[in-house]
Amino acid sequence: MSWRYRLDGVEHNGGEFCWVTPAPPTRAPAWWDDLPAELRNLQERLCVLEYHPRAGDAVEVKLELRAGSAPLWLEHRGELFPMSIGVAEYFERAIEMRGVFGWQALYCDWKDHLHSTREGLADLRQLFP
Repeated sequence: MSWRYRLDGVEHNGGEFCWVTPAPPTRAPAWWDDLPAELRNLQERLCVLEYHPRAGDAVEVKLELRAGSAPLWLEHRGELFPMSIGVAEYFERAIEMRGVFGWQALYCDWKDHLHSTREGLADLRQLFP
């Protein structure tokens, strides 16, 4: 599900939810061949939990499969950022923030997206007072 909005006469991409049942990758994409072994091993343990097919913003949230825990990672254009929240809180925050693009930047070290996230959240306050 995705949504758009018009504010001050300008149309914006609002947000998107596309949650999937996590499953390990069935085969490694070709670009993994260029990764250092440690990063490739991590990628092999990650399962997509959310992605944005309509927006095409190259963002995926992934769940790491490992004994005793399931940390979340944000991936943007092949770069991984560990998230500071767990799965249950992820879903709660996604709903609270209406899936506004980039909200995940508030819970990881994805600095280059923080400015546009703040703008989206400011618009969100106007749309949902």
